[in-house]
Amino acid sequence: MSSIDSVLNSLTAVFTKDIYEPYISKKENTPLAKNMIFSVIFGILIILFVYLYLGDNTTSILSTIAAYVAPFGSLLTGIMICCIFIPSINDNGCFYGSIAVAIVSYYISLQLPSAHWLWIYFYGAVLCILFSWIASKLFKTTDEQKGRAQKYCIYGTIARVKGKTDDTGCSVEPLKMDKYGWIMIGILVVQCIILAVLQ
Repeated sequence: MSSIDSVLNSLTAVFTKDIYEPYISKKENTPLAKNMIFSVIFGILIILFVYLYLGDNTTSILSTIAAYVAPFGSLLTGIMICCIFIPSINDNGCFYGSIAVAIVSYYISLQLPSAHWLWIYFYGAVLCILFSWIASKLFKTTDEQKGRAQKYCIYGTIARVKGKTDDTGCSVEPLKMDKYGWIMIGILVVQCIILAVLQ
């Protein structure tokens, strides 16, 4: 239920703020009643999609949904890695690289229908980074855009907040580990070991 209501909320919010308000109503602050109607419409569309395309499916719901979502999720993963860690990749490179990867990922999924959906995330993200880098070399950007990319990537952020802490004294610098970060990594390692033993 938590996943379903998150999807409905996200669909409604994106539709309302990015499509309905700027292009259809041309007014801000859509009433709650209208948002609820949009949620009902999206809920009906999702039920129809599941009934028509997944009605005779006997695999687990996680594998089924993940197989549909993985090609797009891998693109988002690749784009986020490009934006955060590789400032030499520009907006145009990400855009055209993502389109190319979507086509290639779809073709690969047709050729390898039995591939596990986690592999789709891996090769989709890697291809997105590679194609975006190549497309960035073809579509150059201005010095202003390069400076903006450098400012907002991880290295620019580290330079801006170096040595700063929040109200509790914890560092806000990205990639800098304090004791709480190491504790969380320790908990993750213990969980992985427990799951490996149980498996």
